[in-house]
Amino acid sequence: MRILIPDTRVEDAAQAMVVAAYSMLDSYTSTEALTEAQDAARAAHDRFIEASAAYFKPSPQAMRDLARLLGSGAEQLR
Repeated sequence: MRILIPDTRVEDAAQAMVVAAYSMLDSYTSTEALTEAQDAARAAHDRFIEASAAYFKPSPQAMRDLARLLGSGAEQLR
């Protein structure tokens, strides 16, 4: 899997998410095993989203610059 985000935390989380998703294929032997694999895949997905959001979260200075560019209406962005 290729991720176009140059951050190792995001890349690692993406890889873990894919591995967890594929592990569900091997967990069809019982309902309990499949449920555990699904829970692990959901958790891996959540970690990927959190890592991605942290990467893209703008700095406070970037938010101030944006507010200055957009004028007073940008205060609603905060």
